[in-house]
Amino acid sequence: MFKNPGKIIKDYVQFLFWLLVVVVAVVGVLCILSDSILYGICIIVFGVLSAYVFCLLLYAFGDLVESNAETKANTEEILNILETLVDETEA
Repeated sequence: MFKNPGKIIKDYVQFLFWLLVVVVAVVGVLCILSDSILYGICIIVFGVLSAYVFCLLLYAFGDLVESNAETKANTEEILNILETLVDETEA
């Protein structure tokens, strides 16, 4: 569960985005069918745009977590190589 949190965050955000798009589309269509055409169109347009911006920020956070984990792994690998070289020069 906690093995790769960055990828998990990104996967959940993609699911959340499509869920929000479907909900906004349904609400917008219901408004259009109840004779509020302009209101329904505004809900669809601004709802999808706000869902995109919100999910983009969360996706960027997931990407940041993922790249931080990669940087940590690379740094640990470099540290191990340097420790090996120091041990060889001291021997």
